[in-house]
Order: sequence, then C-alpha cells, then structure tokens
Amino acid sequence: MSTGKKLRKMVMKYRDRESIEKDIEKAKEEVFKQNKNPEEYEDVVVHGYMVYECRDCGTVYKMWLEKGLEDRVQDKEYPDKHKPVPFGIRCKCGSFNCTHILWGVGDRDEYEALRKGESYFKNDPDQRCGTPVLRKSLRNRQQLLYSQFAEDKE
Repeated sequence: MSTGKKLRKMVMKYRDRESIEKDIEKAKEEVFKQNKNPEEYEDVVVHGYMVYECRDCGTVYKMWLEKGLEDRVQDKEYPDKHKPVPFGIRCKCGSFNCTHILWGVGDRDEYEALRKGESYFKNDPDQRCGTPVLRKSLRNRQQLLYSQFAEDKE
C-alpha cells in the first residue's frame, strides 16, 4: 500500500472516531438533562440490551448497548457506520462459552442513561465491535425473568 493510501486511511479512521465521539457526547447531553437522580447513573448512554448466558456455569448477563452499537436509529441515518456486538463473550468464570440468547428481547430505540453497576458493551472507536464490560450478572434464566417482571412493575 502506498504512503498516500495509508495516510488517507488514517485520516478517515480519525474522522470516524471524532464523529462517533461527537454523537455520543450529544446524546449524553440530551439524556442527562432528563435524569432526576444523576447519582444513580453512569456517564454512558445506552439504547437497549441483549441477553448472554454461559453454557458452563449458567450465569446470565443483561448486556446494555452503548449508543452506536447495533443502533437502529443511527443505522438508518448512517448505514455505513453499523457496528455490531460479538455473539459470544468471556464469562467471569473464565469460560469462552457465553453466548447471545433470547433474540429481540431488549430492542429499544430510545436512549437512556446506564444505571450504575450494570453490564454493557462499550463503543470503543478503536475496535470493530462492542467491547464487553462485565459487572452485574444473574445466577440463571429464572432470576432474569424475575428481574424483568420486577422492572415492569416500577
């Protein structure tokens, strides 16, 4: 590859990174204006979640999606900037057998702030897909279902 092509590629990568960071900052401003209890939330804007389960230990993760990851709203406006999340992640038990289950459960198009302690996929501009940040986990699917019903009652 010629030096000119390398330089153009580097400039495009830099511009994409700047664009992603500006979009995230703009969404943060809008979302955090609406928060009533900012101490309960992190400085991360999410728009939905996916559920992952470890086939070895049974642990379940509700993985929130940071703005720009599997983002249908952004994909409509900028289809070339689609950024996926992995189908499998490494569990806290050390297993690489933690895979996406329950497709389509947490689909949302509205942006909101991430509650403190929740697991999520980070939108790192240097990575091709979302990076897992594992925090909160559930023992099994039953605990996930119970937490869903408790969340719906609030």
